[in-house]
Parts: sequence; structure tokens; C-alpha cells
Amino acid sequence: MARRALLVASAGETFLKELARRNSASQPLGLLSVAAVLKVHGWEVRVLDMLLGVSREALRREVADWRPNLMGISTSTEDFAGALAAAREARQVDPRLPVVVGGPHVSFEPEEALRSGWVDYVVMREGEATIVELVIAMEGLLPLSQVRGLAYLDGNRLVVNPPRPFLEGLDQLPLSPFRLASGRGYLASTTIVSSRGCPGGCIFCASGALSGRRYRTRSAESLFGEIYYRCQTSGDNYFVLFDDTFTSDLHRVHRLCDLILQCGRKLRWRCNSRVDRVDSALLRHLAEAGCAAIHFGIESGDQKILDSISKGITLEEIERTVAETVACGMTPMCSFIMGHPADTEESVRKTLDLARRFREQYRAVAAVSCLVPYPGTAVWRNAERLGIAIEARSWSAYDINNVIISTRNLSQDRLRELAFEVQELVFSGRGSPAVDATAGPAG
Repeated sequence: MARRALLVASAGETFLKELARRNSASQPLGLLSVAAVLKVHGWEVRVLDMLLGVSREALRREVADWRPNLMGISTSTEDFAGALAAAREARQVDPRLPVVVGGPHVSFEPEEALRSGWVDYVVMREGEATIVELVIAMEGLLPLSQVRGLAYLDGNRLVVNPPRPFLEGLDQLPLSPFRLASGRGYLASTTIVSSRGCPGGCIFCASGALSGRRYRTRSAESLFGEIYYRCQTSGDNYFVLFDDTFTSDLHRVHRLCDLILQCGRKLRWRCNSRVDRVDSALLRHLAEAGCAAIHFGIESGDQKILDSISKGITLEEIERTVAETVACGMTPMCSFIMGHPADTEESVRKTLDLARRFREQYRAVAAVSCLVPYPGTAVWRNAERLGIAIEARSWSAYDINNVIISTRNLSQDRLRELAFEVQELVFSGRGSPAVDATAGPAG
């Protein structure tokens, strides 16, 4: 019997989709990791990335012509409506097709997907081991109740199984079949996530809740092997590491830099970090090994605000790290957020002034976005206590280019005015902070 899995990266019909389609950063790395373990267990796998313009009609044709035995959909909060639409399209073609949804949104909000009528199972948090056990359960060889990390409906009763322990030994995961999503439109032909877990505790970020606070990594040797193989295969010497905080393990990063320098191939790359997770020696080593840019989450130009969001860094650390990054010949990519719970007109002005100065003084790429209380974040869990009123009426509104909140100090209208002011400065070319669509918030 054929065992075919169609994996779909969803996209909502929003302005953000059009923006991301033009500046798409990465292959759907989570889906590709799930594809890898399914292939190891004998499944044929195809991947459709709807962010790159795959239409619903194309999805319907794929289901009708290929007849998959399983459909998996990955979704973020802003793309949740697109995920349900993709599930509905597929089920209208094949009403018996089992549909599984995973990703950060449903990991914290599984019930809405399951009660939509189009979704059978929700895989919460890391999906590799859960999807394997799920397909075993679907074949009648394991009770659904024993599949950790799974949510489903038993009649009309919501069942949320105990959470699955986070994966250890990431080197043991099979190499992702990146050729399944090798279409044009990505930032780079080689994009990799080599670690999981975030040691930071920022209240606006769900990384810790999604993948744990303990930092888990692939070895430098394993990571370098994939980098070299994929660059050799693609013929492209540029790659991007999308780890939330790539430099959390200094020894591993120094070892990777040594391996890159020893290989004799001139590689260029970029990564994400925090200003308190690098030092002068590491920055010099990164630059020597071909790192061209580092993305830092700065978030605010006001120390009181940084303290209030549990960022754990100081303005002095920020300035020193950005200056040292430039001195080593790399580009600092700095992301800022306005609309923090304690933000005032004055603190937002400080943030915009710092972003502007970094762009002018250090030629930094500076991106200013709006606070979004995504499910799983401390802001989302404690919105009322923090004085945050969520004004959005649909999940599609939850994107960083949209103001969906009001705070104790700033109304939604005033935050919108400030956001428009940022955009006006950007597009008038008066040396203001630039919005870079590929630079999402770092840790």
C-alpha cells in the first residue's frame, strides 16, 4: 500500500503574504525535518510552499492526482486562516484524507483547528517523533492516547495528550530533504536551524514556550557537514543560520568557524544572536570565517523598557556590541519593537532615535515592528495584568506590520500614528530606520 504524505506550508491572504512572497526568508525548515523522518520510515513525501504562490487550485490538483494518504500543514498565527483554507480545499477533493496541523500557533491553540471540521489531529511543539507515532496509531498499532504531544477530538471531547519531552541528540535527526522545497524566491539556497531552545526570557517571544528554555544543539561537525554538502550541491557559497540565538554555545561556534576556515572554500553567511552572547574574540572569529551580518534583537532604546520586558541586556552592551560588530567588518542587523506594555511616547521616541542613529553611525540595517501578543508569549498570557488590550478580531491581523493593541500609555490610534510616522520616514529616505522583511526578531 502506498504511503504518501503531502506537507504544506500555509499562507494567509494578507498583505504580509505578498510582502513575504517577494522577500521570503527560508525554506519551510520545520516541515522539511518532518519530511525527513517520514521518508526514513518509508513514506513518499511532497512539499508545497503556499508562501511562494502555490494556488489553492494547484493544491487541489495535487491531492486529486497524487492521492496522498496523509496531509500535514504547518501554520503560524497570521497564517492560521490559510491553513484551514488549505485543509478545506484538500478535504473537498478527498473527504477521507487525514489532516494534521502543526506549528507555533496550534501548539498553544489546538481546539479551534480541531473544531473547524477540516482538521483531525494537532501536533504540538516538536513534530518529528510525534508524527511517526501518529502514523503508527493511524494504522491501529498504537492507541492515540499514548501519542504524546498530540491533540484530537474524541467525539465532541477535546483530548490533549501529555506533552512530549524535547528531542535530545539533534545530530541523530536525518538530513532534511531540502530539494523538496528548492523553488525560487528564498533568501538563500541554504538555510539551516542547528539548535533548539532559547535561554532568553523576553515576554514578547514564544520561543522558550515552544522549544524549551534549555539550549540544545547539533555538533559543529554535523552542522559544518550539512553546510558544506548543501553549498557544494547548490553551487552557492552563501548560507543563513536561522537559530534564535546561534552564539549561545561559544565553544561550538568557535569550532564551526575553525572548520569553515580549514575547508578551503570561501563561504559567506549570516546568523542571529544577542548582544550579551558574543564577545570581541568571537566577533573577530565570525568575521574571519566569512560571517557577513549578525542580527541582534535590540527591542528598545530605553533601559527601563528593556528591564520591563525581561530582555536582560543594557544599552551599554548594545552600543559596544554593535560598534565591535562593525569594527570587525560585519553588518549589524538590529530589530526594534514599539508598543511594549510600559512604552510611553518618550520611550518610543528613544527607540526610534536609537534605530536612526545606528543606521546613520554604523550603517546598520534597522527594522522597527509593532508588538504582537502571539499565543504562547508572556504578553499573551498576561495581557490584562500588563495593561494590554488586544483589538484584533481575527488571527490574520497578528503580524508585526499591524497595530493590534492598545496599552496603558498609548492608544491603538496613537500607536498607528507612530507606525505611520516610521513608514513615512523610511520611504522619504531621510535617514530613518529601515524595515527589512527578512530580519525577524532575534532572541
